[in-house]
Amino acid sequence: MSRAREQARQLPRQLAILLGAGLTLEEALDVVARDGALPIASRLLDRLRRGEALSDAMGGEGSGGGQVFDPLSVALVRAGEASGDLAGAMSRLGEHLQARDKVLQSLRTAALYPLLVVGVAVIVIAILLGFVVPRFQPLIAQLGGDAPLASRMVMGLAAGWPIGVSVMVGMVLIIAAIVLAPGLRRWRDGAVFALPLFGTLARRVECERWARGVATLTAGGIELSEALSITGGALSNSRAVTAADHVASGVREGRALATVMAESGLFPGLVVRLAKAGDEAARLSDALSSAADLLGEEIDRTLRRVIALIEPATIIVLGGLVALIVVGLLSTVTALNDLMVR
Repeated sequence: MSRAREQARQLPRQLAILLGAGLTLEEALDVVARDGALPIASRLLDRLRRGEALSDAMGGEGSGGGQVFDPLSVALVRAGEASGDLAGAMSRLGEHLQARDKVLQSLRTAALYPLLVVGVAVIVIAILLGFVVPRFQPLIAQLGGDAPLASRMVMGLAAGWPIGVSVMVGMVLIIAAIVLAPGLRRWRDGAVFALPLFGTLARRVECERWARGVATLTAGGIELSEALSITGGALSNSRAVTAADHVASGVREGRALATVMAESGLFPGLVVRLAKAGDEAARLSDALSSAADLLGEEIDRTLRRVIALIEPATIIVLGGLVALIVVGLLSTVTALNDLMVR
């Protein structure tokens, strides 16, 4: 399914180029299908030749095991079909997916380096405690009460590391159970938003996704109330979904967009002011697109701050453990030499 979704992200930009070059939709899908890189194009082409609209074909992809094309993509294509500007709809969808992937890639890249450092350090520590330190146990035993403090600490680590690993595995399993439990989702999502720095980052990611989704849909000719409903369902944090639903309900009741956005508590003041200005000037799509760009830049800055905090802390803690083990082993050798001299 993940491979199909990756193809679904690549397909709109290719179709936008081919449709913009003057090909019909069937010809464009046939060109992509013949290339072979995106098998999903062949399935869509078969559905199209059976008389289905492209939007219906996209909505039916993967319906038995999870939707391949998200509701935003389907709605935008359907609006393009209705207006006769399918090439423009595909172009807007491709730009939307590219911008969304850029944010996701930033998040993955930010997480990669700390995980790599932790992984390497854990392997080094495991080798030292599992293979190197045990070879020094007879030597430290010979020293008895004369063994240096660092040596005794290292032996304690070597003796207790299986218990420590078991505790860590247990904690990981408990955290995974909390993260995956559907009944705890609302509590978990609220806890994420309440975290210092990380909570701000999570809010900005959801706001950026919401603003870009609404901007893309309204630019494609979809009514604001419908665009709000579709975009709210695409958010991942349940607290953000509740806030988006509040905004959608308020707009359907005839209230001003900026007013209900401010009431929701999710959106930064700058985004609310941009939405108000865009709504009053009848340029809401442009205003929300600009807001999404600003939020994307803020996410990048926040990620850099997070990395700046995590990187040295991780190096200090793990480097300190490695240094303690090395010092303990060296002090053992030094103590043995002193004992032999005496």
